[in-house]
Amino acid sequence: MKDDSRRAQNHRAVVEHYAGIAEAYDRRWDRYTERTLGTLIEHLDLERANDLLDVACGTGRLEVKLRERKPALRLTGTDLSPDMIRVARKRLPDGDSLRWDVAPAEALPYEDASFDAVVCANAFHLVPDQPAALKEFHRVLRPNGQLVIVDWCPEYWTVALLLRGSRLLGRQYRQLYRTRDFSAIVERHGFTVRTARPFRATWFWGLHVIAAERRG
Repeated sequence: MKDDSRRAQNHRAVVEHYAGIAEAYDRRWDRYTERTLGTLIEHLDLERANDLLDVACGTGRLEVKLRERKPALRLTGTDLSPDMIRVARKRLPDGDSLRWDVAPAEALPYEDASFDAVVCANAFHLVPDQPAALKEFHRVLRPNGQLVIVDWCPEYWTVALLLRGSRLLGRQYRQLYRTRDFSAIVERHGFTVRTARPFRATWFWGLHVIAAERRG
């Protein structure tokens, strides 16, 4: 019950936070978003992707980039924030090959083996039950499906300092792992990691990308 309460509390905090910044998000985070989404796409084999799920899709900028590269790609974007989904819908309306949903990463509203690619950019550190989310990613992926996660990396001192400050101030829950440790966690949840490397999006923002495939 304590874990459920913490998860619900964090979900509310995230929803409230992004309700206040959804309209300004793209302007505020433009350079950061361009670099991080570009790195994600570099590690995604679009030739093998026909049905892709973007967890924590935000304002839908990744969907625009993917649609430009592969117009026939069927896209589903899900986010915990209704306000971010609203902005995404303005950018790209729902259609036969595009769907937007409001849902947490730990409880995805999709059938088993629905996608051959799942991606998550810049948000996994906000998921309070990360093992549950990885189980969901594994569940909704088809065998040998791709998983690409881009997230903050505490091996960069700027990010480590930010994490420490947010914990002292009691703001949103954040859980970060060093690249090697995060790779091992992903492996333990039924994936084979192909790439695990840190990179800088800006002088301040240090991240890592984990590219993996679902086993079995």
